[in-house]
Amino acid sequence: MNDNARLERVQTGAVTNMPGGQVHGTATYGLDAESAFVGAVLHMPAPLAGQALDLVHDDDLGDYMHGLIVTTMRRLVAERIAPDPAVVLARARADGIVTGSVAVSAFALRLAELFGSVPTPASWRSYALGTIDDALRRSCIALGDRVRQAAEGSALDVMVDILDAECRTVRRLLNRRDGLSGHAPTLRAVSA
Repeated sequence: MNDNARLERVQTGAVTNMPGGQVHGTATYGLDAESAFVGAVLHMPAPLAGQALDLVHDDDLGDYMHGLIVTTMRRLVAERIAPDPAVVLARARADGIVTGSVAVSAFALRLAELFGSVPTPASWRSYALGTIDDALRRSCIALGDRVRQAAEGSALDVMVDILDAECRTVRRLLNRRDGLSGHAPTLRAVSA
């Protein structure tokens, strides 16, 4: 599915794509949690952005372009530079993360969409939790797929080893999620 189709589905159906074609409705105001999280970080000063980016790992992200944006934001935050959209775009171009007019345009458009469509940047912890929730769901689906493949064609001891390894991966993600939810994330209204 291309980015335009994905954006249309998010805008109209408030869904995110899952492996295997399943659909999971974790959208917030027509925007999925991952997009809201990345958009919220684009509004933050460097120290707060660093705290937010520490909660969500690169492999928690399901969208490739979000991964590129977060990678660029991490580099900026490490240099104590606020990751606003213009700076992220300039850094991504300078580092060769995006090259060519089409890629630069798509990257700039995504940054603008994320920055402009995040409902409440102050609720970034809730969006981080939703991002990890979605990553947990993707990991569980992957666990099921890998174990099924092993069950169909591997020796029993190999299948059990794969099951143990996959369960440890899911458990680590769940423990991280539980640690974050202990901070009681809530959506907050911010007055203008």
